[in-house]
Amino acid sequence: MIMVMMMMMIIIIIIIIIIIICDALDTEMTDKWCTHMPKPKYEEEDVTVLWNRAVHTDREVTAIGHI
Repeated sequence: MIMVMMMMMIIIIIIIIIIIICDALDTEMTDKWCTHMPKPKYEEEDVTVLWNRAVHTDREVTAIGHI
């Protein structure tokens, strides 16, 4: 019983940390995570995040997309 309560507390703490990080980065959050569609391209300073895009290197790497 105590182990279950400890696991639940750990999960709640992890969720709170994720929400704090997303809020600090001004990440778009929705109530229903399963229907959220991220922007295809997100840029901040020197970081670029591509979602569901083909990346061209010496060979083409295709993203899987939503599963």
